Amino acid sequence: MKTYIQIVLTLCMAGVLFMQCSEGDFLYNTNQKHTIYFNKELREIEVKSFTFAYYTIKDTVMDIPVRYIGMPNNQVQKFNVKIVKDSIAPLAVEGEDYEFIKLEFNPNEVLTNLQIKLKRSSHLKDTTYGICIVFEENEFFKPMVGTSYKLIVSDGDLPEPTWWRMSKKKSHNRFLGKYYPEKYRMVLERFKAMEKKYPDFYKYAVENYGEFLEKIPSDAPGSVRNFYYFKYSAIWGRYIFKPVWEYFTNPENVLPDDDISLMEDPVYLYK
Repeated sequence: MKTYIQIVLTLCMAGVLFMQCSEGDFLYNTNQKHTIYFNKELREIEVKSFTFAYYTIKDTVMDIPVRYIGMPNNQVQKFNVKIVKDSIAPLAVEGEDYEFIKLEFNPNEVLTNLQIKLKRSSHLKDTTYGICIVFEENEFFKPMVGTSYKLIVSDGDLPEPTWWRMSKKKSHNRFLGKYYPEKYRMVLERFKAMEKKYPDFYKYAVENYGEFLEKIPSDAPGSVRNFYYFKYSAIWGRYIFKPVWEYFTNPENVLPDDDISLMEDPVYLYK
């Protein structure tokens, strides 16, 4: 009986407290602006970087996660951004160095990607440019205090990777010939294309050699420097080296001062 009375008293007190609260205390104000911010990981580095040096592309679209605090809305909600001067690098020029592609949330989204196109400007060969993005308040959103996204963009010629020369005595690669940054970029593009075609191969290669095949030390023995002879040699030969070999031995694409007689057909790796 005592327990029953305690339960009744507890329910009555809860009812009194509920009546004392105004109706507005329990309702979300749908007219207030959402707080918008860049959705970064807890330990994400403060300044991101991107270089065109590894690619032959003229531009690329980068997805930057954006989120807001508040209830989802059933309409398209646009957000405003601007580039501000920062000490990370010389300021990028809109239209010449970059342009914004997507600045909106679709209906009922609270998480989306801001899309920005980065352009391979001619002056990138001599310098870098910096982009520091901040939000501007508009009819839908107000920026979270201190939120920003910083990016440094660069370009330039790639140094010769340590594995290019099959041994310290050789001045070229058996299948790729003399080193040129243009050849290296094409190798990397063909390598990246394997991520979807042969995911197990790509995962193994990235873990052991790096995303840009840069992890092989200069003093590595020949068995490590010539990694493409051993595990997954058929994939290296048929899908990565062969297209590069075919392109650069074509008389229309021969590079200045290149000696294509040094480039053997990579069919050896997969025949």
